[in-house]
Amino acid sequence: MNTGVGAKGGVPRRTIVKGAAWSVPVIAAAMAVPMASASGEGISGTSPVPSGVCSAVGDFTVSVTTNGSATAGALVSVTLPSGLSWAGGASNPKTFITDASGAATITGVVGPSKPGTYVVVASVGSGATLVSTTIPVFVQGTWIVTGPGTTGAPLHAVYTNPTDTGNLGTATCFAYCIEHNVKGPNGKVGYIGAVGSFLGSNNFSNGVTTSYNGTSATLTAAQVQAKVEWVMRHSYPSISMEAVVAAAGQTGQGLTLNDVIEATQYAIWSYTDLTYIADNWPFADYYDTVAVGMPPSPRYLAAKALFNYLAAGSWNDTATAPSNCLKVLSSASATCTTPTGANHMQSLAMVCDCA
Repeated sequence: MNTGVGAKGGVPRRTIVKGAAWSVPVIAAAMAVPMASASGEGISGTSPVPSGVCSAVGDFTVSVTTNGSATAGALVSVTLPSGLSWAGGASNPKTFITDASGAATITGVVGPSKPGTYVVVASVGSGATLVSTTIPVFVQGTWIVTGPGTTGAPLHAVYTNPTDTGNLGTATCFAYCIEHNVKGPNGKVGYIGAVGSFLGSNNFSNGVTTSYNGTSATLTAAQVQAKVEWVMRHSYPSISMEAVVAAAGQTGQGLTLNDVIEATQYAIWSYTDLTYIADNWPFADYYDTVAVGMPPSPRYLAAKALFNYLAAGSWNDTATAPSNCLKVLSSASATCTTPTGANHMQSLAMVCDCA
């Protein structure tokens, strides 16, 4: 469900996480780092296997040699990059001593609050005899940023195990909000689970009695979730912007990507938080036209029609429960804590995991 889907539609079978429990994946293999040498002395290291953001990094080894032979009793200075720290919170360089095999085990490193690649520097000697090596530390996790969309109803971009949060590239997935009145996450670690892991308390978890076009219905929580999934599967980015606009019969009416995202978001909120299943939401350029007494513009009417296309389609869908592809994504309000009902930012819904 990335921007490369385009007109092909569908949802890519890219597995992000399996199961309902909150989880942050870990790297499964170490990485060898080449040795640096000068004046006969050399130093090398092996990347650790981290346990994810805000967790203790696995022990790793730095080896020192002199003219190719192991050097016992060498003092190895280890400098941590910004974001990493030692157990207890200190981040200043720390010295380790090599054993009889010329190796020093580096312990007590704590991972950062965001995923990415971090470079530890290990050195031995001083002055003209100083030699160093760099040791990449890979920290994994799900990263959430605000994606394309309006300020009031953004689409969130989701990245699985990014190597650099400052240069994210193509999103793994996109997610919509399912809690209208809760602050949304941006630049936060996310935790993915099945729909039962939803931490909020609204129609998504409680069900609702509501109506559309004069017809009332009592929807269970599972039915609300199924209607949210229907909206997401029939709009951007599950299908291209052009496809959803055409399906709503509004091609050529000046709709923007923001209009499509906003109509989709409000169709979802109509089931989870709001009572906007009728067409009373101020669409598109409402404040430039209708709100100031001017006739509705073609764009306004097209956005309204698009919203009603999604509202009608989801209302008439007969699914009684969502598929296993519907996932809930949340993040903690406080850094390096687990999301809870009282400690989470706006929950998101996505339909990217269809394995």
